[in-house]
Amino acid sequence: MWLARSSCGESFSFVCRFNEIRLLRMAADRKRKSEGLGDETEEEEGGNRRRRIRINNKYIGAHVGIQGGIWKAVESSAALGAGTFALFLGSQRSWKRPALDPAAADRFQEKCSALGFDPDHILPHGSYLMNCGSPKDASRSPRVGRSSDFALRSAADVSEKSRALLVDELSRCSRLGLRLYNFHPGSSLGAISTQQCLDKIAAAINHAHQQTPAVVTVLENMSGQGSTVGGRFCELRRIIDRVRDRSRVGVCLDTCHAFAAGHDLAADGGVAAMLDQFDQEVGLRYLRAVHLNDSKGKLGCHLDRHEDIGKGNIGLSAFRDAVNEPRLDGVPLILETPGRPGFQDGEQIELLYSLSDVFTSLHQQEVWFDMNEPVQTWRRSETGSGVPGWKIGPAHRKCLSSESSAMKRRLLLPPPQAACASVRPDGE
Repeated sequence: MWLARSSCGESFSFVCRFNEIRLLRMAADRKRKSEGLGDETEEEEGGNRRRRIRINNKYIGAHVGIQGGIWKAVESSAALGAGTFALFLGSQRSWKRPALDPAAADRFQEKCSALGFDPDHILPHGSYLMNCGSPKDASRSPRVGRSSDFALRSAADVSEKSRALLVDELSRCSRLGLRLYNFHPGSSLGAISTQQCLDKIAAAINHAHQQTPAVVTVLENMSGQGSTVGGRFCELRRIIDRVRDRSRVGVCLDTCHAFAAGHDLAADGGVAAMLDQFDQEVGLRYLRAVHLNDSKGKLGCHLDRHEDIGKGNIGLSAFRDAVNEPRLDGVPLILETPGRPGFQDGEQIELLYSLSDVFTSLHQQEVWFDMNEPVQTWRRSETGSGVPGWKIGPAHRKCLSSESSAMKRRLLLPPPQAACASVRPDGE
């Protein structure tokens, strides 16, 4: 039975389906062993088999929930085939939280160790209630009636609560054995200057560092919406310059926020250009993580509106550049996308791994598949103009399954860039 290939095109805007990746991974085993290109693990957990692939020293994952226990985040990430993950450390709806259960903390660390998650690749995310740059006293801003007085008193309350929450969150990270903590810098609320706001954020970080050991506070770049700070790289650098222990401060770059702030990631070389500018203004030594998000908003819109990978205005090409960018080796690459039916976190993680040049080169290898495994569909579905794709439908499966007593068959795949070709199993 022949496998016909669709017409060729230059674009690689596509959605990668799970069964294709599973088949290609069988070829990846041989290539990694012979050339040392990456690492793949396979483990048993609760009777469910999981396979996780890491290519080009890239660690890709998603923000996962902690419902049912904080260790559930580790299990969920393993089920996704992720190499990293983000999580909240408690409720997002309350300033006050129950103390961290020591047994839960121990179980979290045990799961991380058992399932192969390095603390350097786990990125807790700060509460959205927190605003370390909130105005502290009303005398710094003009008062306009009672409503303004109330707003400033509330801001002062938020400032103190934010400082206390930052200490609590870093303490939880330390107890969980984690080394990074990511949070949004804050907002001036239009009541103080940007410089005053940056000073307050740095002061809150210094205070938290004095109260807690080791954990690195990771500032996130922002979209520039309203009175938030951190939309410009120079603002992040000004915070860092005011932190006493700079070994404990870093930056997480969010692609949606950067695009909304004016960095044209959709342009050719846009990712590299952003990293170049970041290196000049902040320094790549401070880059600790990346949030991979497409953008519903347009370039420079200053709106924080995340979109699924390849479905927004940034586009798939930028994310291909990101997963092949050597300066992002070893850096956690974490999704914060909304997801949609058939394209949730697991599928988007698979897609991002598949965009690696190393992974793409596996199309040129011999691909084996087990005839006992269900091969109902194997395809790379396309969007855009004439993108190459492969497909094995139910009829092909029936034919292949009934053909040979051998448990494994082989497919020879030409490079994706080849013009037009037809491929068939050996011996036909």
